[in-house]
Amino acid sequence: MKRLLSVVAFAAGAFALACGPADAITVTFNDLTETVTATVTDLPAGVTSSTSLGPESATVTIRGATFPANAPTSLFVPLVLTEPPVGGPTVASDILLITRITAEDEDELVGFRVSFTSDTEAGLPLPTTFNALPETATNNPFITFSGLVVGTATNIPLTINAFSDTPETPDRVPEPTTLLLLGSGLAGLGLLRYRRDRAR
Repeated sequence: MKRLLSVVAFAAGAFALACGPADAITVTFNDLTETVTATVTDLPAGVTSSTSLGPESATVTIRGATFPANAPTSLFVPLVLTEPPVGGPTVASDILLITRITAEDEDELVGFRVSFTSDTEAGLPLPTTFNALPETATNNPFITFSGLVVGTATNIPLTINAFSDTPETPDRVPEPTTLLLLGSGLAGLGLLRYRRDRAR
């Protein structure tokens, strides 16, 4: 009987470890389809998440996990995927931003938000201050941080991925030679039609 109880206790412990709290938070944004989606995985016990989706954007709110006071300030500067200038200034294709959340009536930190805004037809205006990645950057994760605070645990990793369709998107502004070819082709078709109509 003792042996049976020890086996059951061992199995219960192994099951508890397998189903216990995760020790990381992973946020993944996906902009490879018509709409931006966001998923959150590996939430530790006591940490909650919610997602709000907008046109070409997604925001994930995490509560119960916070950044320590000594977290690098560069984490809270917008991370921008830039597009090379095509007949104009450099524009932002995608912007990733982390902001801290404090309790409504206090200065106590209660969580953070991660927002991802995708490219529009005209591109996004560049923030005044930002960290830049070229538009061809497809390496993930975009952000890793290993010091989130969850309860008494202080080394919870955070990973943020952002899969963007930017590298596959052709330049939004046609080059002048393309416009010239298109214009001359249309003019030629118009002339051909005019001659045919006059011949009748």
